[in-house]
Amino acid sequence: MNSSRYALVGRSPGIQALRLLLLFVGMACGLAAGTPERPNILWITSEDNTAGFMRLYHPSGGAMPNLEALAEEGIVFEHAFSNAPVCSTARSALISGAYGPRTASHQHRRVRFVPPPDGLRLFPHYLRAAGYYTSNNVKTDYNFADLSPWSERSSRASWRNRAPGQPFFHVQNHTTTHEHKLHFPAEDRRHHPTQTDPAKVELWPMHPDTPLMRYTYARYHDQHAILDEEIGALLAQLEEDGLRDNTIIFYFGDHGGVLPGSKGYLREVGLHVPLVVWFPERWRHLSPMPAGSRWEGFVNFVDFAPTMLNLARVRIPKEMDGRPFLGPGLDPAELAARDEAVAYADRFDEKHDFSRSLRQGQWKYIRNYQPWMPEALHTAYRYKMLAFREWRELFRDGRLDPIQARFFLPKAPEELYDLEVDPFETRNLAADPSHRDTLGRMRLLLTERLAAMPDLGFIPEPVLMPAAAFDPAAYGRKHREQIANYIELANVSLEPGVDAVARIAAALGSADPIERYWALTAALAMDELPPAVQAQIRDCAQADGHRLVRARAAEYLAVKEGEDYRPVFTALLPEAESALEASWLLNQAAVLIDHHGQPPLSIERAWFPAFWQRDPVLAPRLDYLAPERGP
Repeated sequence: MNSSRYALVGRSPGIQALRLLLLFVGMACGLAAGTPERPNILWITSEDNTAGFMRLYHPSGGAMPNLEALAEEGIVFEHAFSNAPVCSTARSALISGAYGPRTASHQHRRVRFVPPPDGLRLFPHYLRAAGYYTSNNVKTDYNFADLSPWSERSSRASWRNRAPGQPFFHVQNHTTTHEHKLHFPAEDRRHHPTQTDPAKVELWPMHPDTPLMRYTYARYHDQHAILDEEIGALLAQLEEDGLRDNTIIFYFGDHGGVLPGSKGYLREVGLHVPLVVWFPERWRHLSPMPAGSRWEGFVNFVDFAPTMLNLARVRIPKEMDGRPFLGPGLDPAELAARDEAVAYADRFDEKHDFSRSLRQGQWKYIRNYQPWMPEALHTAYRYKMLAFREWRELFRDGRLDPIQARFFLPKAPEELYDLEVDPFETRNLAADPSHRDTLGRMRLLLTERLAAMPDLGFIPEPVLMPAAAFDPAAYGRKHREQIANYIELANVSLEPGVDAVARIAAALGSADPIERYWALTAALAMDELPPAVQAQIRDCAQADGHRLVRARAAEYLAVKEGEDYRPVFTALLPEAESALEASWLLNQAAVLIDHHGQPPLSIERAWFPAFWQRDPVLAPRLDYLAPERGP
């Protein structure tokens, strides 16, 4: 392709000629020695990009001519999904090929690194062992304790640093569209006009039409234009180095985002990512999809790791959950029939939540295990964005319509959407009798997927990490039956009746504190329980031997009965055994204070060691609920 189509990066012709000579000599030596020839692979990643912000995917999206030129001769994947709507958890699935809730890499940010499961290595390790130069410029942000896959990882990392003739796998990460780019001061609206006309942007239906929201959209469109220039410069560098004809190029976003209500939430705008893959002619036989096509089959982030190995003709470890979607030996009809995407949302910084989703074709099912917690629960980093804060202020003033206000209200336990007619998930069909069969089918499918992992999210994080951090996958296998029981117990709230009440009452008497915890969680999701069961819950709040069970029981009494939670929480917080546990308890307090009319909690910082008060999970919530007093 003519390099004039891209922004050029100048280099010395003499040095370039020498590099090309060394490259050809090295390739010849490798082939003479019997080393199998393998393609180079380039990943161009950008942060916080939902697909619809690009003209490539939606008419209202911004023009990105360099990316569009790549797509003309490549493959545009219509249904590519991150398995999590936030960075570290999304990237952990990418690099491992394994679901986060199976590997305990599902929380953002991690409180400690975890090992990959069952001896699995992060996939660039296998490429490196096969002779690849593996470089990353520069972001990793994985929740795994393994950085060995990289030959080089720095802001200067480049394919140019490999040995002559050595194939490369290179990651070039772009922060241009990251969330922090929208953390601008209020005066920017006056002093920094956007290239994109705010009056012409198309707002999502959940957002109020205000000058600030329109300016935020326009500014984000501008960042996409800058990103496209960066992509063009990188492609020109590849072409200048004479490597374009031997390199398979991937462009994708690391998850959706970043406007309010997208990043961190299981909406399509948080999960649906752009993905474009371009093959040079010599490697086009490795693509089951024709060049210039738009592919409808579903792709998940867990599929990327086995795909890279398949392209490089490296054995795919059986411990990976994903399946390759490119490379030899694949059936195009089977690839086209793939139509499922599983996703998970747990802790985001100091905000502890727990939801799972399953998309199958046009249908999207979301299971919210803590429905009394609105999505809008305060997170310090998220509310740095002025548009986010304005959205919340308009809700508090009663100036939002029902679709816009939903973000600030308790969630439904189940959500069901027909995305063909409702792409922004504004009309929940879960209570519609005409969709009862679809709801039941999706519920069962998701339950089966979670039990098969098994999903470690059903063990509260303050319990899970001390017990399982050194081998989470083995812990999950050992406790598979218990986890399946917790899933079943959580779901009794979905079919309320005598049997559900009896199941909760029995579980409240269990010797297993996690079973008691899930009985209380199910109770919180139900409308009403008989007095005898409420008495059991009151006993749990007053005398249960497990702090998380006592706290959840007090939470039930506060949400359902309007009782004061403070005596229980004031007793529990000084007894917390970790900063993570203290953060968990303060998260519940924040829900009750901000969204259920409960009074503020009087918190003594002396309850917590000084180093806990600097903990990245505890400190933001502590600062929010108990700001330090000035001198």
